Amino acid sequence: MKNKIYLLLMLLVFSVKSQLQAQMRLSGQLGGCNADSISLSYMIKGKTHNDRIIVKNGAFTVTAPIDTPVMATLKLPFQGQSFDYPFFAERGELKLHGSVDNLDSIFNISITGAPTQNVFNSYIKARMLLIKQADSLDALMANGSADTTVLKPQLFKIGQMISSGLAEQYIRNNPKSHVSLHLLNLLISSRIDYDRANALFQGIDLSLRKSSAGVSAKKGLSVLQLSATGKPLKSFSIPDLDGKMVTLADYKGKTVLIDFWASWCVPCRRENPNLLENYNKHHAKGFDILGISCDNDVDKWKKAVNEDRLPWKQVRDWEILKYYGLQSIPSNFLVDGNGNILAINLRGEELTQKLDQIFSKK
Repeated sequence: MKNKIYLLLMLLVFSVKSQLQAQMRLSGQLGGCNADSISLSYMIKGKTHNDRIIVKNGAFTVTAPIDTPVMATLKLPFQGQSFDYPFFAERGELKLHGSVDNLDSIFNISITGAPTQNVFNSYIKARMLLIKQADSLDALMANGSADTTVLKPQLFKIGQMISSGLAEQYIRNNPKSHVSLHLLNLLISSRIDYDRANALFQGIDLSLRKSSAGVSAKKGLSVLQLSATGKPLKSFSIPDLDGKMVTLADYKGKTVLIDFWASWCVPCRRENPNLLENYNKHHAKGFDILGISCDNDVDKWKKAVNEDRLPWKQVRDWEILKYYGLQSIPSNFLVDGNGNILAINLRGEELTQKLDQIFSKK
C-alpha cells in the first residue's frame, strides 16, 4: 500500500514538474510604466490567446502554456497610447529589460533568457544598425555634403540588406531556429523571388518545415509560385477613375509596372517620385505604369494622384491583394509585353537599374 501511495505521489510530482517545464514564464520591470495592466497575445494550434497581465509599479509576471517557440506580442503603454512589441515566447524563464519613457528607450527594450529570442535579438540589433547607416547616408545626401555618385551605390546595398539580404543570411545561418521560419514567412509575404524563397525553405531543418509555421510557409510558397518570375501574370478587370474597365491585355506589347499602393502608405508615396522619373525616362520607348490603389476613401485617392502628379492610369481595388496573394503594400509586378512577370517588388535604384537594362536594348 505504501509503495502504491509513493508511486502515485511520484507520478503527481512528475506530472506537475512536466507541466511547469512545458510553459513560459515572463517577468520584467518596465520603467516609466504607469499602467495597471499590459496584454500578451500569441497563437497555439490555430487558436489566438489574449492574456491580461497585472502590473504593479512597473513589475509584472505572466505564465503561458507555451512549449514550442511561437511569435508573441506584448501590448505596452506609451504616451497615452500603446505599441506592439513582438518577441519569441518559448518554454523557460524569460526576462524583459527596458522602459517606455521615450522612443529611444522603446527601441532598447529587450527580452532575454531563451535561445530563440536570443537569435531574434541578434537579428533585430543587426537590422537597426543597418537602418541607422541608411539614415546617416540619407542625411549626407540631403545636405549635399558628399558625392551622391559614391553614396547612392552604398545606400542601395544597405537597402537590399534591410529589405531581404539580412533575413536571408540569418535563415541560412540558423536552419534549426524558429526565427528562420518567421523571417522566411515575412520574405514570402513581401513577394521575394520564388526560387530564392524555396531554396531557403529547403535549407531549413525538416522538423521545422513540418511545424505549423512550416506548413504556413509551404502554403505561401505555393501562392508565390503561381506568380513567380517568368510565369504569366493572372489577368484582371478593374474600373479606372472614369469608370472605364482596365485589363492586363490593354498593355500588350509594353513593359508595364503593376504598382499596388495607397494614399496613406508612406513608403508608397516616397517611391512615387522615382516611379515618375523612370516613367518620363522610358515611356516613349514602351514603358508604362498601372497604379492599383488600395484606398477606401475615393477623395483621398484622387487627391494623392494629383499631389504626386502621376500621369499613368489609376484603378482602385482592395480585394486584388488577395487575388495575387499579396499581404502588404507597396508591392509591384514588372511585366513584359506578353504578360509574363519579369521581376517582383523592384523599388528605388533596383527598379531603375532593371529598366535601364531593358530599354538600353531599344
